[in-house]
Amino acid sequence: MDISRAKLRNKLAFEEEVRSDAYYDEVPNEESERGYLTVGIGHRVDKDTTRLLGREIKEHDIITPEEIDILFNDDYETHFMPLTRMEGWDELPENYKLVVSDMSWNQGSVLSPTNYKNAYWYYWGWSKAKTPEAKASFLEMFKHELFYSDPYNNRSENREYPKQNQTQVLNPKRAKWASQVPNRWRRNWNIINEGVK
Repeated sequence: MDISRAKLRNKLAFEEEVRSDAYYDEVPNEESERGYLTVGIGHRVDKDTTRLLGREIKEHDIITPEEIDILFNDDYETHFMPLTRMEGWDELPENYKLVVSDMSWNQGSVLSPTNYKNAYWYYWGWSKAKTPEAKASFLEMFKHELFYSDPYNNRSENREYPKQNQTQVLNPKRAKWASQVPNRWRRNWNIINEGVK
């Protein structure tokens, strides 16, 4: 079962909020201490925004509900659809699909298996797992990686990741993502453990 556009939009609308006014997301980056100019459902304002809306968006500018839809649909094609075209996506459990999609949306989508900063790392590992045992091992490792990225839990005991005989798995450093959005991280952790409701 794949994720419906509506289900993904509902999750992202909750995580990002739906903002008709353009604002800075307050997560410092290499461009600005105030973060990225953002509008709609977590849409980062850039040249594509101007192209899509036919006007430049500045801080405090207001966009319409229709324009929010335009930006969401474009982001959906950019951040979600590339995942669905990757090998093995259809076999990934729905709760994992939702978390990977949310991480891709939140972190940005550079479609490269060597970019360990984004959600594609997890999916890349999954697509390389060919046997049922390797797939089960990868899903278990995914959970371990999420748990050990918890900025509020520094436990180190029993930190042994399941073996992946069929898969090359590297260990990215994602603590920064978890510390930037700890509540979002915890909600994703619950989705992995409890499934999609």
